Amino acid sequence: MKKLAICIFGIALVAAAILFSSHLFAAPNRYGPIDCPACELAYPISDLPTRAFITTYVRKMTQGNLVEGAAFNVLVGDTIVICNSSSCVDYVKNMSGDWEGVSPRPRVRPARSGGGDGRPRRGSGRGNSGGGYDGGGGSNGGGRGGSVTTGPMKPVRPPAEN
Repeated sequence: MKKLAICIFGIALVAAAILFSSHLFAAPNRYGPIDCPACELAYPISDLPTRAFITTYVRKMTQGNLVEGAAFNVLVGDTIVICNSSSCVDYVKNMSGDWEGVSPRPRVRPARSGGGDGRPRRGSGRGNSGGGYDGGGGSNGGGRGGSVTTGPMKPVRPPAEN
């Protein structure tokens, strides 16, 4: 009976050691990017609105409110990427339990492209531009986009010979 108890204790000890070490050597998780228009994205020390946003987001993650039924534990070394309208910052959970801002960078917007048929509109030297970001739409589609310059409106006369 004593040998059985020692065996069970040994197996439990090895299992606990494996579970503990798996948390130590696990790769850190990266969450985001998450849009937060009110965040100021200060770094390396996070500002109050950003810290409040991260705290609320982490609470929702741990309670399983972001993805149905899936709860996440945010551990030391995990990163949450937060973006406002102009920039993005990675916030890493440090050993103190605080969020340290690293790797600030500008937010990149896609270049706009226009569709359109290239024919000039009356009274302008520009072609019709199509609709917006994806270049869809037809003539005078209302999107902002590329333009075509067709040249001068009147033909240029050759210089007179003297």
